[in-house]
Amino acid sequence: MIEDEELRSLYKIAGEEHLQNLEAGLLHLEKDPHDLQRLQEVLREAHTLKGDSRMLGVNDVEALTHQIEHILGQLKEDDTVLQNGMSDRLYQGLDAIRQLVKEAIMALKTR
Repeated sequence: MIEDEELRSLYKIAGEEHLQNLEAGLLHLEKDPHDLQRLQEVLREAHTLKGDSRMLGVNDVEALTHQIEHILGQLKEDDTVLQNGMSDRLYQGLDAIRQLVKEAIMALKTR
Protein backbone atom coordinates (compact mmCIF):
# COMPACT_ATOMS: atom_id res chain seq x y z
CA MET A 1 0.00 0.00 0.00
CA ILE A 2 1.03 3.57 -0.54
CA GLU A 3 2.26 5.16 2.64
CA ASP A 4 2.21 8.74 1.38
CA GLU A 5 0.29 10.95 3.83
CA GLU A 6 -1.09 13.20 1.10
CA LEU A 7 -2.43 10.27 -0.94
CA ARG A 8 -3.94 8.77 2.19
CA SER A 9 -5.72 12.04 2.93
CA LEU A 10 -6.94 12.37 -0.66
CA TYR A 11 -8.24 8.78 -0.61
CA LYS A 12 -10.15 9.43 2.59
CA ILE A 13 -11.77 12.59 1.23
CA ALA A 14 -12.48 11.12 -2.21
CA GLY A 15 -13.78 7.85 -0.74
CA GLU A 16 -16.22 9.67 1.51
CA GLU A 17 -17.37 11.84 -1.39
CA HIS A 18 -17.86 8.86 -3.70
CA LEU A 19 -19.81 6.99 -1.04
CA GLN A 20 -22.05 10.00 -0.38
CA ASN A 21 -22.69 10.39 -4.10
CA LEU A 22 -23.42 6.68 -4.45
CA GLU A 23 -25.94 6.79 -1.62
CA ALA A 24 -27.58 9.93 -2.98
CA GLY A 25 -27.74 8.34 -6.42
CA LEU A 26 -29.35 5.18 -5.08
CA LEU A 27 -31.91 7.23 -3.15
CA HIS A 28 -32.73 9.11 -6.33
CA LEU A 29 -33.02 5.91 -8.35
CA GLU A 30 -35.43 4.48 -5.80
CA LYS A 31 -37.69 7.48 -6.41
CA ASP A 32 -37.06 7.73 -10.15
CA PRO A 33 -35.89 4.29 -11.32
CA HIS A 34 -36.01 5.21 -15.01
CA ASP A 35 -33.46 8.04 -14.74
CA LEU A 36 -30.73 6.52 -16.92
CA GLN A 37 -28.55 9.62 -16.70
CA ARG A 38 -28.45 9.34 -12.91
CA LEU A 39 -27.76 5.61 -13.18
CA GLN A 40 -24.79 6.43 -15.41
CA GLU A 41 -23.53 8.96 -12.84
CA VAL A 42 -23.79 6.35 -10.08
CA LEU A 43 -21.89 3.87 -12.24
CA ARG A 44 -19.12 6.45 -12.75
CA GLU A 45 -18.88 7.04 -9.00
CA ALA A 46 -18.52 3.32 -8.35
CA HIS A 47 -15.98 2.95 -11.14
CA THR A 48 -13.88 5.83 -9.83
CA LEU A 49 -13.92 4.53 -6.25
CA LYS A 50 -12.90 1.13 -7.57
CA GLY A 51 -10.01 2.64 -9.52
CA ASP A 52 -8.83 4.77 -6.60
CA SER A 53 -8.86 1.69 -4.38
CA ARG A 54 -6.97 -0.38 -6.93
CA MET A 55 -4.33 2.33 -7.23
CA LEU A 56 -3.70 2.28 -3.47
CA GLY A 57 -3.91 -1.50 -3.15
CA VAL A 58 -7.09 -1.44 -1.07
CA ASN A 59 -8.22 -4.73 -2.56
CA ASP A 60 -11.27 -5.38 -0.38
CA VAL A 61 -12.82 -2.03 -1.33
CA GLU A 62 -11.94 -2.61 -4.97
CA ALA A 63 -13.59 -6.05 -4.99
CA LEU A 64 -16.77 -4.99 -3.23
CA THR A 65 -17.11 -1.84 -5.33
CA HIS A 66 -16.67 -3.97 -8.43
CA GLN A 67 -19.63 -6.10 -7.32
CA ILE A 68 -21.80 -3.01 -6.81
CA GLU A 69 -20.70 -1.65 -10.17
CA HIS A 70 -21.61 -4.97 -11.77
CA ILE A 71 -25.10 -4.95 -10.25
CA LEU A 72 -25.70 -1.38 -11.39
CA GLY A 73 -24.36 -2.22 -14.84
CA GLN A 74 -26.85 -5.08 -15.08
CA LEU A 75 -29.66 -2.62 -14.36
CA LYS A 76 -28.51 -0.54 -17.29
CA GLU A 77 -27.94 -3.46 -19.67
CA ASP A 78 -31.13 -5.32 -18.80
CA ASP A 79 -33.21 -2.14 -18.81
CA THR A 80 -34.62 -3.06 -15.41
CA VAL A 81 -35.25 -0.87 -12.39
CA LEU A 82 -33.89 -0.80 -8.87
CA GLN A 83 -36.14 -2.79 -6.55
CA ASN A 84 -36.41 -2.61 -2.75
CA GLY A 85 -34.58 -5.83 -1.93
CA MET A 86 -31.84 -4.96 -4.37
CA SER A 87 -31.40 -1.45 -3.00
CA ASP A 88 -31.20 -2.81 0.55
CA ARG A 89 -28.32 -5.07 -0.48
CA LEU A 90 -26.60 -2.20 -2.27
CA TYR A 91 -26.87 -0.01 0.84
CA GLN A 92 -25.41 -2.84 2.93
CA GLY A 93 -22.56 -3.04 0.44
CA LEU A 94 -21.95 0.70 0.72
CA ASP A 95 -21.91 0.43 4.52
CA ALA A 96 -19.34 -2.35 4.25
CA ILE A 97 -17.25 -0.30 1.83
CA ARG A 98 -17.39 2.68 4.19
CA GLN A 99 -16.05 0.50 7.00
CA LEU A 100 -13.34 -0.98 4.77
CA VAL A 101 -12.24 2.50 3.66
CA LYS A 102 -12.01 3.56 7.30
CA GLU A 103 -9.98 0.46 8.15
CA ALA A 104 -7.69 1.00 5.16
CA ILE A 105 -7.00 4.58 6.20
CA MET A 106 -6.17 3.44 9.73
CA ALA A 107 -4.01 0.57 8.45
CA LEU A 108 -2.13 2.94 6.19
CA LYS A 109 -1.54 5.36 9.06
CA THR A 110 -0.05 2.67 11.28
CA ARG A 111 2.39 1.35 8.69
